[in-house]
Amino acid sequence: MSLRQEAEQLAKIYVPVLILKILLASASARSLAAIVGGINGAGMPEWAVLASNWLPLIMGVIEPLAIGIWLYFRAKSNGYNSFLWLLFGLAGNLFAASIYFFVRAFEEYSFNKESHPTHSARQL
Repeated sequence: MSLRQEAEQLAKIYVPVLILKILLASASARSLAAIVGGINGAGMPEWAVLASNWLPLIMGVIEPLAIGIWLYFRAKSNGYNSFLWLLFGLAGNLFAASIYFFVRAFEEYSFNKESHPTHSARQL
């Protein structure tokens, strides 16, 4: 798979995850409670309090999880240490994906350089 195809595949995964993250961020516990009609004079219902506690955690996990899983499968198919790339993706997020693309580009450049020697190298 070429670098362009890998970047497109990452974008197909990352953009929907980012949209989901934005939607979750905009759905506060108060708006969820208002939709269901659970707000009364005493404050928020218990489920809304629980949702307000879990939404930030869910939002913080979705993006690194998607990138980590994507890096895991790409690294596995390219013969890299997939578990290491999974951990790096979970910790590094888009920075990890950028490093992955840099490594792949460098590897592709090195391979092309070895398979197509320069004119001066052929004369030796």
